[in-house]
Amino acid sequence: MLLVSGCGGYNDSAKRNLASTDEATGMMLPDSTDLGDISNPGYKAPVKNSAEEIKGVPPLEFLVSGVGYTTYSLTVKANKTIKIKFSPGVQTEKIQNTGYSPQYSIMGIYISVGNETKPTEMLKNGLNGPNGGDAEVSSVLDFSNAFTKTCSKTEATCRQDVKITISKPNNDYVCLNSGWYCPWTRVQEGHPWNGTLTVQTDDTDPI
Repeated sequence: MLLVSGCGGYNDSAKRNLASTDEATGMMLPDSTDLGDISNPGYKAPVKNSAEEIKGVPPLEFLVSGVGYTTYSLTVKANKTIKIKFSPGVQTEKIQNTGYSPQYSIMGIYISVGNETKPTEMLKNGLNGPNGGDAEVSSVLDFSNAFTKTCSKTEATCRQDVKITISKPNNDYVCLNSGWYCPWTRVQEGHPWNGTLTVQTDDTDPI
């Protein structure tokens, strides 16, 4: 179910030894694992991207949480633009009917829109960070050409439903807690996980 709303530690040498990643990008390989206010003194005006207009509307943000190797879909309204990024959260929930809360420090997911599926990087969630909770954020994944456009090019205000699917969550639970198997693997059955999905559409500022 998914809702919206050792190694002793991970190190670079371990990462270089993982056959399930692209060494140049740190991206997961498909199925390889298989298991604002101007009056505020601190305000900084947004930098306008020459290719994207600043609209003053924040990107959409979805808190997502699941249990196990789950798949979940959500729908947004868009015309031409869908860009997405993901950040994993620190896991605090317990396995159902137990008092055990399975921890992980690194996580990644696959995101699908239309006919394209793209993996995020494996991202640190801040569990072992000095500031506790300062999670990494994925690269921006552009799905603007992945879905069939149903709005006419002349209908600037037209919006259509675009489905976003999250699947194949992977984490480093076994490595972090057991220390005998270090590559990340699919989230185990019954294990909770969570994160934040941020989505840019035609009506929001860039992400």
